[in-house]
Amino acid sequence: MPCHGHLQETQSCAELGPVDCKFSGWTEWGGALRQETLALDVEAMCRFRAQELLLSCDRWPEAKFLEEWADQMPQGVTPDAGMLRGLAIVVDDGGPHLQALPLESLPATAALRFQALFKVKPAWRLAELEPFLEGIVGPDKKGEAVVLQHARCVTASDGSRSYVART
Repeated sequence: MPCHGHLQETQSCAELGPVDCKFSGWTEWGGALRQETLALDVEAMCRFRAQELLLSCDRWPEAKFLEEWADQMPQGVTPDAGMLRGLAIVVDDGGPHLQALPLESLPATAALRFQALFKVKPAWRLAELEPFLEGIVGPDKKGEAVVLQHARCVTASDGSRSYVART
């Protein structure tokens, strides 16, 4: 069947069967594939796969998760633990384990978000909390100032600081 209107056959498809000149859901992909290069967002791909893995198990031993995650990525793609920011936390229950904690699963208001965070883990370092401050820290505020409104800072004998729920 010949193509009509603004559609035209650009390559013979005789060996595949008749050309029906209809657009399909793959039209955009086909256009992309005709480009010289097609780039994938490696971090987005790694984060997507990490989220799937994290949700398949309550807690993963950290080393086992990182190994499984790397094994499931295409050749040449190396996931990095930093890509888990805002997707998971490290909890220590007889060794480091990863637990899914997607930012979008937390409440939108600061007070409720901190309540939820302290239910998951009683003490946090500021660097651990930072990914979960998105959406509750305004452009004119610093993250630590918001944390201190909802938590208190505890300094250990070694000088390290952690944040615990206000009582």
